[in-house]
Amino acid sequence: MTNTKEIENATLEAIYWWNRNESYYHNCFVNLDKIYLDKAMLGFFATKIFDVFLREYSIRRNIKSGHENVNRFLEDLFQHQFIKRVKSGEIELIDTLSDELKCKGDYTENQTKSLLSKLAFLINPNIFSLLDNLAKESLWGELNNAKKIFTKGKLNSYAFYIERVNELINKNDIILENQKLILNNFKDTPAYTFFSENPNAFKRRIIDKYLWIRKQNQNEKSRKIENESYLQFVKLGILE
Repeated sequence: MTNTKEIENATLEAIYWWNRNESYYHNCFVNLDKIYLDKAMLGFFATKIFDVFLREYSIRRNIKSGHENVNRFLEDLFQHQFIKRVKSGEIELIDTLSDELKCKGDYTENQTKSLLSKLAFLINPNIFSLLDNLAKESLWGELNNAKKIFTKGKLNSYAFYIERVNELINKNDIILENQKLILNNFKDTPAYTFFSENPNAFKRRIIDKYLWIRKQNQNEKSRKIENESYLQFVKLGILE
């Protein structure tokens, strides 16, 4: 990774989305254990927050139709102590729980690694990255290139995927560290507060966005993602 402009673009993308909604979801999901103890509050959470989250992140299809199936999924999260184990950084949980839920076949017949990884990221963004097909394709091209170090299929393992993401972060630590200069332009925003206190989450989110944008911008039919004007938007108070 040598294109500084692409990294800066990814940095702005990470800041934008944390300010727009990821900060809110983080604050909700990190308190899920407390929400679960109040069944009325859990119902409110499922309707007002979780259902919206599933649609926004394009992962509703991971669960069979019907709100009762979403409720069963949430119940399984608590039965498996998902929030507690994610907070403790148990990376292997994503693969093992996805396999178990698929085998159970109660409300899904598919792997739910993408869904589980997005939840885990919003609970513990210092340790977990989002998993999706665009990011996998981009990561494979970034690390593998023509050397054929590993097969693309190995990235279907979330644990292996995280190892490779961590490898990319470590290789580019200096350039990622320098992105604090961009973050400093967004004082008095949720992103500045959180990422200043959690620099590892900041670096990880930049890499997540770098991988996603890199593949997205290669699609000639897609609108190119360019974020240079974001600071001007914030100064206007539009996205604060």
